[in-house]
Amino acid sequence: MEYSLIEQLPSAEEYCAMRLKAGLSARSLAAAKAGLPNSLYAICIRKNDELIGMVALLVMAAVILKWLILLYHLNIKGKG
Repeated sequence: MEYSLIEQLPSAEEYCAMRLKAGLSARSLAAAKAGLPNSLYAICIRKNDELIGMVALLVMAAVILKWLILLYHLNIKGKG
């Protein structure tokens, strides 16, 4: 099993699926496609090419820091 950190945004589909796997409410695909490109920086955490976590720094109005998103798959919680 190989873990990797990749400086990239997840796809909108991966992001929507990751929210559910992390125990958060669903987001529409349209909202993900509109919001993810506003990220200043993002890291995907993958295990054998499967997205298991992500961090994204988002902005609003091109100046104000709005969100830091940290999501991870609940199946890996508590495993270091």
